[in-house]
Amino acid sequence: MIIQTWLDALPFGILITDVELRLVQVNRWLSARLPEIAGRLSEPIAQVFPELAERNLIAAFELTLAEARATALPHGLHGYFVRLPAELGSGLEEMLQSATIAPLWTDGVVKGTLTVIEDVTQRVLTERQLGREIDKMTALHEVDRALATLDL
Repeated sequence: MIIQTWLDALPFGILITDVELRLVQVNRWLSARLPEIAGRLSEPIAQVFPELAERNLIAAFELTLAEARATALPHGLHGYFVRLPAELGSGLEEMLQSATIAPLWTDGVVKGTLTVIEDVTQRVLTERQLGREIDKMTALHEVDRALATLDL
């Protein structure tokens, strides 16, 4: 029970599977956004999250188990890990996410996976805004340089 309390206090999603990739545990962050998964513990994650299978992300879980090392799924490659609603006011349909799937060990044997799902919406929107500002500054610099070369 203490472990669930710790998981529930985290500001990102936690999804735990066993070695057969059945859903074992989720934290409050994830279950608050997807209330329907609460009653689906012990089901295969491919059934609980069909989009993982459709987008071939189950292979990332299998790789994590086979190689016994973490697998990162950055936002830039996948956009989102599982479909979650975007923050109000973000102007997006779904939450932008990155995820890391790590092996869970017991007595030197991999017994499952722990997936950390992070909302990267604010970071990505800020990066986009900074990119637009850089483009504006570059354009102004080009105009300034062109004006400096004019022979008036």
